[in-house]
Amino acid sequence: MGVMGSRWRVVPQPNAAFSFLPFAIQTDGATFRADPAWDISAQIPYTGGDYYVSKAGNDSTGDGLSWATAWKTIPKAHTVLGATPNCRIFIGAGVWGQADGSFAYHGGPTADRSYVGVGDVYFDSYYPAVTYALVSGRTYTFSGSTAYAIDNVFDYDHLDAEEFPSAYVAKASVDDVEATAGSYFYDSANALIYVHTIDEVTPSANVRSQGPTVTTVFSTVRTAGVKVYLENAKICNMT
Repeated sequence: MGVMGSRWRVVPQPNAAFSFLPFAIQTDGATFRADPAWDISAQIPYTGGDYYVSKAGNDSTGDGLSWATAWKTIPKAHTVLGATPNCRIFIGAGVWGQADGSFAYHGGPTADRSYVGVGDVYFDSYYPAVTYALVSGRTYTFSGSTAYAIDNVFDYDHLDAEEFPSAYVAKASVDDVEATAGSYFYDSANALIYVHTIDEVTPSANVRSQGPTVTTVFSTVRTAGVKVYLENAKICNMT
């Protein structure tokens, strides 16, 4: 299931005998996907109110009370809501990473939270986006500098059959990358990453890189004992 060599794991919908609260989904180093068929609203008492976060939102002017006035980042929601328990946060479609969607950096929740994805929602501890340029003398290979060690590249412009991002194949040289669509080479000596995209165009911001030191977006939640409830969200961390 999933891409070869991955650790994708599907969290099943609770069975008919499920009758207790709370039900916490916690990471254990493996990757999981919350079952979109599970109706979280039937399980959690939302005494803390409903709030909204959107890629089109604004952390400076938004109040988080509607899609029209949504916050732009999940850390902003954590800052405003503080220790208020049992808040439900609706998350707009998109790929949410360390800067705008992380629970491990920039202030995580200090009380139980429910997160409900609206549309295609991914949580991904990707590194900052790389600016790519075509390599001189190459047709398909693009390169960019990176301050991080790289051992995974994922393409959200091309999802697999399970709607997870396609994983690029690691190669040993720039020549190998040039010859193989959907591949990458990390030149550690010069802190450069080379990419040949699946559709053989300039890599977009949806071509994400990860490395061995990436922390899962939920690690702090797990260690702090804060319970996180998810509906319709995919967590894509394979390190």
